[in-house]
Amino acid sequence: MSLSIGDRVGPYRLIGEHAGGGYRAVANHVRVRIELVDADWRTTAVDRMRAATLEHPGIARIIDRGVLDHRAWIATELADGVPLAEIMGRRVLAVDETFELVRDVASILSHLHERGLVHDAIKPHAITIRTGTRTFPIQLGSWASLRSGDGSSDIHALGVLAYRAVTGRFPGLHVPELIPGVSGGGSALIVRMLAADPEDRPDAAGVLADVGILSGDRALTGPRFARPRWTPQPEELHPITDDVITLPLKRV
Repeated sequence: MSLSIGDRVGPYRLIGEHAGGGYRAVANHVRVRIELVDADWRTTAVDRMRAATLEHPGIARIIDRGVLDHRAWIATELADGVPLAEIMGRRVLAVDETFELVRDVASILSHLHERGLVHDAIKPHAITIRTGTRTFPIQLGSWASLRSGDGSSDIHALGVLAYRAVTGRFPGLHVPELIPGVSGGGSALIVRMLAADPEDRPDAAGVLADVGILSGDRALTGPRFARPRWTPQPEELHPITDDVITLPLKRV
């Protein structure tokens, strides 16, 4: 099924493509992100997600869902900010930025994994670096691939993301024990996340604990690395047209 700008999905009118996949849409002045999902996701993971009642500030809330031409769709919150893919396409991240990103994604993954759910699409396009907010600095979207699982694949994907962020390259089959420019402890954490054997990878809570040690803040509530919060550099900011809606929205 192909969609075009101007088409309607449920009560929503498509107004553009979304950088992370899917579409931007609007209904009654509420802007959302529309994703088309597989039928098996609708019958399994959605029901589990409803039961889990995901409540994390870094998770784009699912606010509506339905079926269009025998294809399931979901509507989620639309975050203001810059796609991580856009930032990583311009520069490598500093080491402190990289591990702040790892910390924040691991926090979200821990919330998901505790509920038996796997994101299964931890890639730069699925992450928005939020602007104009004093709450959680990132938002994770792209829920079309959500499934049940043990979470080890998410940890490997997070390791790939961290390696790419700090080096500008994908990791090879044999990752060096010491990644250029990264401390021994930081390199060891990335290498563990990239372990070929899933049993050798830390879980999301373990990643959080290790980043806490690296940052010198085990509670993850105080000063973080060299900056209080990493944000896009000024030249990476662009006008934001997708408002964050704070009005009460229907939940699934």
